[in-house]
Amino acid sequence: MKAPKLAVLSLLAVLGLAACNGGTTDSKSESVVPPTPSSSEAGFTKADAEAIIDTYDKTLTGTVKMTYKSEYKLAVDQPSMASFQEDVKDEVSIEADFTASSLYLYAKRTDKAGKTREVLLSKGEAGYSYVTSTMADVAPLKDEATASAKIYDLIKEITFRKGGYVRTTSFLYTKGFTYEHAEFLQGSTNVTAEDAGDVVYTKVNNLLVATSTLSYVGYATDAGISELSNGGVEAAATSEMKMDAKGHVTSMDLKFKTPTLTMPITTPAPVLTLTGGRNFTATYGDTLTKKTTIDHSAALGTVTYKEANNGTFVVKTCAPNQFMAMTEVASGGQVTAGNWICVKPTPAEGYAVQSVLHNKSGKTLADPAQAGGFYCFTAVEGVNEINVVFQAA
Repeated sequence: MKAPKLAVLSLLAVLGLAACNGGTTDSKSESVVPPTPSSSEAGFTKADAEAIIDTYDKTLTGTVKMTYKSEYKLAVDQPSMASFQEDVKDEVSIEADFTASSLYLYAKRTDKAGKTREVLLSKGEAGYSYVTSTMADVAPLKDEATASAKIYDLIKEITFRKGGYVRTTSFLYTKGFTYEHAEFLQGSTNVTAEDAGDVVYTKVNNLLVATSTLSYVGYATDAGISELSNGGVEAAATSEMKMDAKGHVTSMDLKFKTPTLTMPITTPAPVLTLTGGRNFTATYGDTLTKKTTIDHSAALGTVTYKEANNGTFVVKTCAPNQFMAMTEVASGGQVTAGNWICVKPTPAEGYAVQSVLHNKSGKTLADPAQAGGFYCFTAVEGVNEINVVFQAA
């Protein structure tokens, strides 16, 4: 494993702190955990393992039943940044069918507070459609390709947390540390698969087991993926994947080893620490009892905002992509979760837009320059806080 050519890692954009003083961040050091051996027993080499992986299925077909658990904490050692801490404990059950002409997905998430969310994609007499527990109406899907892509999106959406998630690609193992890089570094562009860690292959009951040592783990931010590490002193995380004869991942277990990220924006510099982990078990080829409906109703959110200095702005809402049907929303007004909240700022003379935030995030659904100057966000159940700031041009 080559030493990484890792640029200075930044979590400032994630936390919305770039405006504090324009500092940079560092994940302890750019050194990495030394590579572990690539084979673990005499007579069975990494090349032998990769030859087996080459025979694995490249396309997912048939049925899958998965139980996915995400339980981790992101701690910040500065009280002033406590609002950015995370304490996640989710369990998601997934049943899916990837058989051509019979695509299907049912998933249910239960979070730490006991709150549940469900999604269903199925095929009826009129074709494919999907619905979530927070949608008012069932949404039709035009064809099988659209339904297949939607299954990917729905699995990612219902399992998504900043510390990681699963998607349809999580079910099939690939070689070259590409599986680990995609799943545990979330496809980081700062760290290549070659530099992300190393894997040891063993065979148990003639089936492959991949035990990985990760030099970095990814954490999702508004600006992309930030990487946490232990500065080469020890692994950032370890993982174990077990596969069946076709390369289906039957279990995955990721354990964070308290990797950190130091942000030199104040003195002393805040330090983020990640503990816990994620795991799943999955079976393939089971007969599914397919649902045809789930309880669903529109969930509502409340929009709140205050007038800005040195400019004005208008807040509107619409169904996704339905710009021609936008309606204005006053502070305190309600919106349907899943619809869009679109904010159009107008700076006073001599001023420009500094930031437009939705619940402290500036990540928009589309480039405002391509959306008529609107900054659009997905409305969520509960509070939708809008904050607009103008600065001197």
